[in-house]
Order: sequence, then C-alpha cells, then structure tokens
Amino acid sequence: MLILGTGSNGATPKLTNLYHLLDVPEDATQEELLRAYKRVAAVFHPSRNRMATAKERFENATLAWCLLRDVERRKRYDRDECEAVLPEVDPYEEFSTLHGGVPRKGRTKPMDTVVELPTNL
Repeated sequence: MLILGTGSNGATPKLTNLYHLLDVPEDATQEELLRAYKRVAAVFHPSRNRMATAKERFENATLAWCLLRDVERRKRYDRDECEAVLPEVDPYEEFSTLHGGVPRKGRTKPMDTVVELPTNL
C-alpha cells in the first residue's frame, strides 16, 4: 500500500508523492506518465525483480498510474484532496492490459483445434 505522509497544510494525510513514484515532473503529460509507468512497472515487476521491495514498488507505481491518468482524480490529488481518490485496481491486471494481454477475468482457456490430415499408408 501507499505510504501516507502529511499534506501541504501539515494536518491532512497525503499520499506519498505519486509523481515521485513514477519519476516524472508534476506537469507531465499523459504520454509521459504512461511511458514512465511502463518503465517503472517493467523494472519492478515481481517476475523480473527479486528485491524484497519490488512487489510493493510495482503495486504503488500501478496505483499512481491509475490515479494520475484519470484527469479528475489527478486534479483532486494536485489540490491535496486525497481522501478516497485511489482507484481500486489489480496491479497485475492493469500491467497485463497495457501490454496487450487480456484481463484475467475475461480470459478463457484456448480451445483445441482438430485438423484432419490426409495419410497414405
């Protein structure tokens, strides 16, 4: 889960800087955010990185991407209105769909194809 800090007013809880998690400036474009997310997620994906913190960093990067890609949520985050703005996402599902995969919920087992081949004995 994302680590909480304090907001600019000192009292309101604020999420760790999501832009920092993706290593982008706060005025980053949607394209820059997407490129940064893909880069960070690929580096810290648990199947590629065995560091103890890789899974958490991957999941945090995915949550950051999911929040910042939504224009309204991003505006609320930028205004320090962080209460209840985090989307509920499966980080692995999100990563899969970005790389051409089918979401797990919609995945079906491939059917076997039977082809009759002519044989001469």
